[in-house]
Amino acid sequence: MLEKIIALRNGENSVKEFLSAIRQGIPSAVFGVSDAFKNYLVSVIDEPVLYIVKDGLSAADAERAVKEFTDKKTVILPAKEETLISTRAFSKDGLYKRIRASRDLPKADVIITTAEALMQVFPKRVESLTLSRGQTVRREDVVSFLTRTGYERVESVESKGTFAVRGDVLDVFSVDREEPFRIDFFDEIIESVKTFDVESRKSTGTLTSADILQAKEFTFSGDDIKSLLLAARKEVTEATGEKRQRLKELYDDLVLAAEKNDEELNALAVLSKDCGTVFDALKPDTVVVFDEAKRVYDLAVLNQTEFDARFNSFVNAGEAFSFAKLNCSGVEELKRRLSRYRKATLQTLSAAVPFFDPLKIINPKIGGVARYQLDFKEVFTDINNWLFSGYSVLIAAGDARRAETLCGDLSEHGIASSLKE
Repeated sequence: MLEKIIALRNGENSVKEFLSAIRQGIPSAVFGVSDAFKNYLVSVIDEPVLYIVKDGLSAADAERAVKEFTDKKTVILPAKEETLISTRAFSKDGLYKRIRASRDLPKADVIITTAEALMQVFPKRVESLTLSRGQTVRREDVVSFLTRTGYERVESVESKGTFAVRGDVLDVFSVDREEPFRIDFFDEIIESVKTFDVESRKSTGTLTSADILQAKEFTFSGDDIKSLLLAARKEVTEATGEKRQRLKELYDDLVLAAEKNDEELNALAVLSKDCGTVFDALKPDTVVVFDEAKRVYDLAVLNQTEFDARFNSFVNAGEAFSFAKLNCSGVEELKRRLSRYRKATLQTLSAAVPFFDPLKIINPKIGGVARYQLDFKEVFTDINNWLFSGYSVLIAAGDARRAETLCGDLSEHGIASSLKE
């Protein structure tokens, strides 16, 4: 892997200094580094990493970059789009990504997320169902699992989070898959497990088993629902005037949602025993790394301010229950939860570090290189200059074909090179 090649060639003392500080648990700040070098530093930390960036786009960029340096398992945990109200109007793509992340978090080497996501509630458990060829299982039990965990029964499966039953055939589109499963039964025995294309309806592959992931963030048992509804009912009885009437309407909607096991029931999730935080899933030796801690902090404060303003408005109007406040822990609570972990911040410029007090400052002697989009031929001039100055040059290409092409181009410019897998 690229990280191993760089490790062999890179004698940069600042990298060793950074890793030494991490191992010793010294809160550190690394100033004057490019985005590429930030992601390289994240990739070479031996312990599990919680990498906190400013937003979702930054998370996606960081994941791509970290994967260029390492084959460690990386997971992006996105923030929920809506935390105060439950509605079908929002896209479920973000929800499904968050559910997949919830499942994958305990086994991740690098978790990339935002302060906003860390301040939100998180499920302590994630349910899944495995159906294997030759397995004996009642279809009624499978259907019961699917409806309880958020799948919608339809005539024909076309989108994630849906299932259909036709005779001895069960089609189900798990939220973590790009193609749906087709499960063929003979009585209570699974005869075959296949995937199929939603457009042509033709089979695209045969599997030995299918893993079906829950389709909503929180799942509830019957006893859970009863106790949660009692808490909501208590708040209705304590309210007065128009607010009480509106809360009563919200309560009635929750009762109806409970009967249908509808996603609107998630409004009660904050009161569930299965509701926790992301930190419940982190390993004790996790290292927290900030990408521009001041920027992350400022956005976290903005997220909390916006949440508090909406919460106060909704609660005063009877549009939300008071316990909805638990959906956002707040910046100070986030700082408290982060305090138990080793920490570092990676920054392009020297700036304040609001989340912790750095006891070690590192200023690597690292420089960026020019971007060659406008005139790629300039790269050959730069390589010649680097070689003349006594440097070794390592070039990472996107794939083997591009690497071979680049070797040929280097040869044409009189530059000797070799390919390494």
